[in-house]
Amino acid sequence: MKQRMVGKIGVIAGMGALVAALGMGNVLPVSAAGSAAAEQPVAPVSPLGDAADATAALQAPYVEREALYQGQIEAVDSLFSERQATYVAQVEELMARVEQGQSAVANLTAQEVTLSGQVAQLWALRQQRQGEYQSNLALAGQQYSERAQAMSAQLAEAQARLLEARTLLGQ
Repeated sequence: MKQRMVGKIGVIAGMGALVAALGMGNVLPVSAAGSAAAEQPVAPVSPLGDAADATAALQAPYVEREALYQGQIEAVDSLFSERQATYVAQVEELMARVEQGQSAVANLTAQEVTLSGQVAQLWALRQQRQGEYQSNLALAGQQYSERAQAMSAQLAEAQARLLEARTLLGQ
């Protein structure tokens, strides 16, 4: 689109210069006497030869400028294509990383659910075992007390017999 626009501007400018050159060649010089200048023959102007040269001379800078613009446009298009390819590659790489991250998050979420269930089971088992421990501890304490009392009673009985035996032997 830009190439067509620059080319059209060059053609329009060249045609304008051609019209100006043709118009200037047909104007008769006017002298102070006025009529004398009108009577002198004017050399015929070859509209095709001079106009073509004038047009070529006027179009040359525009053609050069258009070529320069075309080169710059091609360089910008090339740079744009390179950068676009780079950006596409970077976006694809980032998308792959995002997918990997989402996969890792999904795996970790599944592990979290599994571990939460295991933690709940272990907590319940801990509570159960702690209850059993407390029950066993209370039972052991009670059995210890009963045995201690029984032993104390046996010891007291043995001491009483010993004392009785001493009194019998000593009398």
